Amino acid sequence: MSGATSYLVQVSKDSSYRSVTTSKTQTGTELVFQAKESGDYSWRVAAKDAEGRVGAFAGGRKLHLLSSPPSDQLLEPIPNAVIGQAAGEPLRISFRWNAEAAGRQYRLVISRSQDLEKDRVAVTSQTNQQEVATLKPGTYFWGVYAVQEDESRPLFTHPRALQIKRVAASMLKAPKKVHQWGE
Repeated sequence: MSGATSYLVQVSKDSSYRSVTTSKTQTGTELVFQAKESGDYSWRVAAKDAEGRVGAFAGGRKLHLLSSPPSDQLLEPIPNAVIGQAAGEPLRISFRWNAEAAGRQYRLVISRSQDLEKDRVAVTSQTNQQEVATLKPGTYFWGVYAVQEDESRPLFTHPRALQIKRVAASMLKAPKKVHQWGE
């Protein structure tokens, strides 16, 4: 809001803001929020002018707080892997991660951006591994989410970088059969 001198920030356990847990006026654009318990929260912001008038709240945003920090469950490719691809040759990359409970669904996300929500090039759901053959040379970032009903939880602390480079075709020639041994 033009002329805003402060902001009213509300945090709630529900998206209708019937049970507001925090309501603070801030002069800056940051707020430290300490939740008493893990779970889903919604938050929204409204601008206040110098006379204390409050504008309309911006659309609410969701926030999911875990009781413990996520751990990295990604196995391969290793962090910052560089994989060579010869021109014209197919490249199949195997992505693997630690499985959780039996029957769990997973979502593998591959993106050209560290923000896995942008520039996605592949999204698949499976067990705890997936082979992808559609990636071209370039830099990618990937991560895996455990999916249960409408909840999606990351199995990584930071998206992993992966680089695919074009390399010259191998010049090594292997004989089709050996005529004499030992020469």
